[in-house]
Amino acid sequence: MGKAACELYGLAGGIFGLMSINTMTMIAIDRFLVIARPISVMRKMGHKRAFFMIMLIWVWSLLWATPPIFGWGAYVPEGFLTSCSYDYLTRTDHNRSFIICMYSFDFVLPVSIIFYCYTKIVKAVADHEKEMHNMAKRLNAKDIRQGDDQRTELKTAKIAFITIMLFLLSWTPYAVVALIGEFGPAQYVTPYAAEIPVMFAKASAMYNPIVYSLSHPKFRAVLNEKFPWLMICCKPKKKVRRDTTTRGDGLSRADSNTSYVPGMSEVSNISDVIEMTEEPPKPAAPAVPKNPTATPSVAAPR
Repeated sequence: MGKAACELYGLAGGIFGLMSINTMTMIAIDRFLVIARPISVMRKMGHKRAFFMIMLIWVWSLLWATPPIFGWGAYVPEGFLTSCSYDYLTRTDHNRSFIICMYSFDFVLPVSIIFYCYTKIVKAVADHEKEMHNMAKRLNAKDIRQGDDQRTELKTAKIAFITIMLFLLSWTPYAVVALIGEFGPAQYVTPYAAEIPVMFAKASAMYNPIVYSLSHPKFRAVLNEKFPWLMICCKPKKKVRRDTTTRGDGLSRADSNTSYVPGMSEVSNISDVIEMTEEPPKPAAPAVPKNPTATPSVAAPR
């Protein structure tokens, strides 16, 4: 392929590769805000916020994909010379500065943000479950979320772990090879060593949607309805609604439908809201005898 075609291919790969990274990062930020900062976020949720986040993904991706077209860095054939990507083998000052900036702002920064957000999500879910457990004990409502605490925390931690590991599995090999090619022993960057990380990075566009979609119970339910043969291994569980009330204290549980949180069933807002009626609990009425005309017998004194 000619130079122009190589640059066009590299530009397209750079834009969509960075969009994949930035989308995962933005999803982590959105989940963190909804779960860990629900009150402050509820006022700002809507189409404008979603549009702003999507535009930010596009702008940030274009910002770092276009410099090689204008001379800062370059797009060159890589691996088996069947595709083009960033030039991480030419050891010039402007090329090295570009690779360092790319590594810092398009790998280290997203990894740090994703790790921070999902760590806070797991902590927020754990704190919420602890608060729910303590509230249930205070209100003598032991059936509230009984047995669900550890399962919810485990699900959330598992989804967070899978998300972080998939991100690292996708992009760490490519980042390491780029650093070795620019600053390390370049003789180890063989065509095979250069091609395999590229395949891992490009495969992320395939399995990321699978992980995110199958972690959503509503999406699984729709897939099971439309394409049941796809859901043989992971059929959605039937939802059982539970009304948890204590004796006369008017405790009810209202689900928040704001959005979804992995590991928290249908709820994305950590306020799986506990609504209390304003009236204070009334004491239980005394038992009424079945036969109102009957009078209780009184034992005669001895």
